Amino acid sequence: MKKSLTVNAALSSLRTLTTIIFPLITYPYITRVLSVENIGRVNFGQSIVSYFMLLAGFGISTFAIRNGSQIRENNEQLNLFANRVFTINIIMTIISCGLLVIITVLPTKVATYRTIILFQGLTVAMSPLAVDWLYTIEEDFGYITLRSIVIQLLSLVLMFIFVKNENDVYLYVALTSMSTSLGNIFNFLHSKKYVKLKLVSDTHWNEYKSSILLFFVNSIATIIYMNSDTTILGILKDDYSVGLYSVAVKIYTIVKQVFNAVIATTIPRLAYLRKNDVKEFENLTKKMLSIASICTIPAVVGLIILRKEVIALISGNNYLEAAPTLAILSAAIFFGVLANILANGVLICMGREKCVVKATVVSAVGNAALNFVFIPFLSQNGAAITTLLAEMTVFGMSLYYSRDVVMHMVDFSEFRNAILGSVLMLLVSFPVSKVLANSHLLVKIEIMICVCAGVYVIVLILFRDKVLFSIFEQTKRKLSKQK
Repeated sequence: MKKSLTVNAALSSLRTLTTIIFPLITYPYITRVLSVENIGRVNFGQSIVSYFMLLAGFGISTFAIRNGSQIRENNEQLNLFANRVFTINIIMTIISCGLLVIITVLPTKVATYRTIILFQGLTVAMSPLAVDWLYTIEEDFGYITLRSIVIQLLSLVLMFIFVKNENDVYLYVALTSMSTSLGNIFNFLHSKKYVKLKLVSDTHWNEYKSSILLFFVNSIATIIYMNSDTTILGILKDDYSVGLYSVAVKIYTIVKQVFNAVIATTIPRLAYLRKNDVKEFENLTKKMLSIASICTIPAVVGLIILRKEVIALISGNNYLEAAPTLAILSAAIFFGVLANILANGVLICMGREKCVVKATVVSAVGNAALNFVFIPFLSQNGAAITTLLAEMTVFGMSLYYSRDVVMHMVDFSEFRNAILGSVLMLLVSFPVSKVLANSHLLVKIEIMICVCAGVYVIVLILFRDKVLFSIFEQTKRKLSKQK
């Protein structure tokens, strides 16, 4: 193995932390400077562009990570494979950009967002240069962490300098698109450390197409169940509803990213272990499931408890109508994180792509259909309900398809401890919240987090939680070595 998983997870967590910290600085500013309606316009446009980003990506990233991780020790094979993947990516991006331009001139509601969509479309055009899959294959989380911090810092500075009022909405969109594109260019230039990327005439499409198309179908379904709520909400309702929903989704996404970032660092390792060491593959999978069980449940409950305070802190009181929406989306985090482990960490690494596709397609179709049922009556809350149902569907089906591998790994005591600790958190939060009713918002949030976290850890200690004590032992050993 090239790098320690602990190091990889730490670097990935740091990168994710910056993707949280910077939005926590910029997003409160942007949501206050721009109007609720403009936030809705930006996010509706982004939901449209995401479909074309999907077409440009064509499921290549997941395919490349799985297959490339298995040959990464052979530089010649990896170089040839990377060039083939890169060429396919370029071809699909050209097609995608052409279709994006066409859809903006057709006489539909989408055309009214033409300027925003075309600015955002720059990220589609530059997406092949990102080659994020290459850095995941090489487990080069150090570089991508540094690049992410630099680009986000630059974006932050430019945002505060140039975006001053709601009339600067187009400038805001342009800056965010250019920042992403600049990061992609850096990636491409740095990629020569591992491979020499170039277009090739023979992409071995016939050899790759079945797997790529499966991943592409899965990506389509994923985008539909992740973005159809925003798209359909924008079509059936108005920019104000989309703006409220976007704030709740932003917070939900940030929390989910924290967990998925750590999971992402283990995917190439799991792919390698599945082929070379099945026992270690099972051990790592079991460890991931255990950690996820004691971390996601309290995070979900904590976010539900602090839903109003978090929204007020991040976006201001103008967005408090989104509190029920955030509470619903919070519940989806648990199912989404576990589904990610089962789908990407287990099923795909085992070559069961079709199972992942089935789960994602079913959830996507159900999500899209239910959006038309719930949104007309419940607006942004209806969109949140369909997202929750979609995450539950993917989790349930992924568990079913991987049951022969993971069911014997599941330690139900971890779930018991997490649930008991989280319930006690919830009960304690009521009197504490009343005592802190007149406190400063940030002070209230900090105290609530400390109290709830303390209660939760105490419960885990009382029940001698295996994961928690394992962490204690590992920390103790590391400290002893340092001494």
